Amino acid sequence: MSLGVLVAIPAAAEEKEPTAQAKAAARSHADEGWNLYNAGRYEEAIEAFREAEAKVHAPTFLLMMARANEKLGQMLEARAVYKRIVEEKLAANATPAFVQAQASARGSWPC
Repeated sequence: MSLGVLVAIPAAAEEKEPTAQAKAAARSHADEGWNLYNAGRYEEAIEAFREAEAKVHAPTFLLMMARANEKLGQMLEARAVYKRIVEEKLAANATPAFVQAQASARGSWPC
């Protein structure tokens, strides 16, 4: 699964549309994070997802950060990220991936 396609629409209506360059960078970091996560390199995955999130906000990136924190046994960090996702007001036109990420976070929080 590639998370890169999940960055097309900002999460909140008041956010500006990210530039193509920011989207490409976020996609690259997210793909790297996904590969690292699947390889069990959770600390590095968190950093890659953090870099992706810094370029383009996406609840999907945050969800993977929370899951990686859980894998590391960092439950307080995971819980804080899940809470952030759950409490975010998604735009009416949010992508299904963003809505699903929030639903997954809601099912995991409080962990």
